[in-house]
This record gives sequence, C-alpha cells and structure tokens, in this order.
Amino acid sequence: MYSLNQKILKNDYEQIALRRYPWEKFKNKTIMITGGSGFLAKHLINSIGYISKVFDYNIKVLVTTRDINRTKTLYSNKNLDASLLTFIQWDLTRSIEIDREINFVIHAASAASPRIFKLDPTSAVIPNTVGIINLFSSLGSSSLENFLYLSTSGVYGFIPDKERPNNESTFGSLDNTLPQSVYLESKRMGETITLVWGKKFSVPVTIVRPSICYGPGIDFDDGRSFADFIKALVMSEDIILESDGKVFRNFCYVTDVIAGIFLVLLKGIDGEAYNLATENEIRIRDLASKLVNEFFPEKNLKVVFSKKPSAVDRVQFTRTQVDCSKIRHLGWEEKVSIADGFKRTIASY
Repeated sequence: MYSLNQKILKNDYEQIALRRYPWEKFKNKTIMITGGSGFLAKHLINSIGYISKVFDYNIKVLVTTRDINRTKTLYSNKNLDASLLTFIQWDLTRSIEIDREINFVIHAASAASPRIFKLDPTSAVIPNTVGIINLFSSLGSSSLENFLYLSTSGVYGFIPDKERPNNESTFGSLDNTLPQSVYLESKRMGETITLVWGKKFSVPVTIVRPSICYGPGIDFDDGRSFADFIKALVMSEDIILESDGKVFRNFCYVTDVIAGIFLVLLKGIDGEAYNLATENEIRIRDLASKLVNEFFPEKNLKVVFSKKPSAVDRVQFTRTQVDCSKIRHLGWEEKVSIADGFKRTIASY
C-alpha cells in the first residue's frame, strides 16, 4: 500500500479545524469511534488529534476495532498524541464493560464496500443491528452528550428522478430480498435501532446520511467506480468503465464530510437525521472524462468502456442527489470542488 503525503493530510485537517465550529465542547472530553480501521474513521480520528493538539483541548479518543494490532499501525503520525488514544478490540457482537466515561460516540463501524459485503454480508448487518444494541448496553446513559450514527443517503431507496433532490423525510422502495440490498437495509434498520435505544437510555442521538465520500487513503479494491478511477490515476493507467456510466452520482471530498459529521455531533438536534453530500451531481462517464482530459491531462490517459460485466453487484440508482438544506442551516458548507478534491487525492499518494 502507498504511504500517504503527510503534508496534504495535515493541510486537510487544518482546514477542518479552521471552521468556526464550537470545538470547545470537545475540551477534556472522550470521544468513542467505532470501526477504527475504516476510511472515514481514520480521518475522523486524525482530525480529532489535530484539533486537540492545535487548541490544546486534551481530547481523548477511544477506538474500537476487530483487529487491534493492525489498527494501531494506522495511527503512527505526528498529528496524534499517543497518550490520548486508546484501542479496544471489540467486534460489537456482545456487550462489554467500559471502564471510563464516554461523552460522544461516532458509530462508523460497518462494511461499505460492495466487494466486502458481497463476500461477507454479516460485515454490514452485525454492526448496524446488534452492534448498536451492544454499544448502548455497554455505554449506558450517564455521560453521553450525543450518539451519532453514520448511515447513508442510500436508505432513501428508489425515488423518482423528478423528486430529486429529496429531503430527509422522502423515501422510496428497496427489495430486501436482493443480496445487494443488504447494506442499505441494514442501515435503515440501524437508524430505527439508534432512535429506539436512544430513547430507552435517554441518550441524545443524531443520524448522518452521507453520500459518496472520497479522498486520501481510499481502498483501491473498494469495488466502486471512484476507487477504480483513483487507483488507475495513481498507477497512470487508463480508466476502465464497466458500465455505460450514464448514472449520476455525488462525490464529496473527505474534509467536507468529516466537517459535516463533527458539526452534527456538536450541534445536531436530538432524534434528527441530516443529509451530507455535494449538491453538484455528475454522470460517472463525465467524471471519468474530466479526470483524464481536464484534471490530469499530463498523464495522457483515456477512458475505455469494457464489455466485461462488473464483478460487483450493487443497487443501481439513476440519481442519488439529496437536499442538504438542513445541515446547511447548522452552518455546514461544501468547500472543496471535485477538481481540487481529486487533485489532492492523487497528489497524496
């Protein structure tokens, strides 16, 4: 795996810290983040480390992971004070005794790659169902200020294109019998469990529904188109499209997504869900074309349409655009364009 450019990462975390958010609410607090080896979790943890360091806030982070030795190797950098970081090996299949006060939780544990949950559907189902129940049972309610559940904008299901972009209360259908629906259906159930168990334990809960997030450190073998594009550009290879690329998607750079998650954690209303996405949708084929012709012309690459069917099954929406007015009213804004986001991503390798 490639080593990431620490200068770019530090600048990304600095841009998050510069947002006018009430960061002081994190001072001397402990934040639990589940799924510590995941893409978003890594950026969340490193961002907290940076914020704690520059503001001298003494923010402690408790990281849960299924493989503690592997996960520890992901956090050996100068942005983090190792004394403020604690790891727990916990697969969330049972309750455990937690020997410290937890003030905030970001539940980020869950397979998100279609390649992974095709091979092991339980990697999506368990953390989004019994995993949430076991988190609440283990944490109790005494000190929790917010339990934030990371869902997905895919929970809306199939909504007529003319009704896009949709707000947080507009839903369509999903076929729960299809294997490719396992991730989205488990996220739907996860939202319900979060709301019910939050009331049971009198814990404030919030839900964030991100759209597609990309940036430095994305898994090249993720199985989604944007990860394939990033891998091809890093390796200076032609981009291969395994579809006609006519569907629209929303690609939001990781710093904008992380900032949105923190904002909801700090200012979100109990029991509310928030869309988090770019409102600038683009066809997959148009993104591929822009990458090779506009963003990285110096690589002299091209887009190749493959006749070979994709090895990964997924739910095929034609559009996924959502209305982000609600999170904007909290103070969130998208700051990184798709051009700058992909340029920063490729430069980080």
